[in-house]
Amino acid sequence: MLDFDKHVGQLINELIEEGSYDNTILVIGSDHGQRFTTNKKIPLIIHFSNNEFSGVVFSNVQNIDIAPTILDYLHIHRPPWMSGESLLSIN
Repeated sequence: MLDFDKHVGQLINELIEEGSYDNTILVIGSDHGQRFTTNKKIPLIIHFSNNEFSGVVFSNVQNIDIAPTILDYLHIHRPPWMSGESLLSIN
């Protein structure tokens, strides 16, 4: 986990140095893997420009909600075939 954290830090530093950090949507997530049941919580971090929509969501969300959330942020209508819900309206 510490190694992963180090690499994420390096990525963020490179984005800052390039001047593109504030124009980047950064999604960091995980999956349960085969060792764990689906009732275990997994991490999900979404960074939007200028720390918009910053906060913590304690309710259950799913990886399937990532794409609708990004489309909502970009003001792009979600296609009718796409499952999931935007997380932007969750308090």
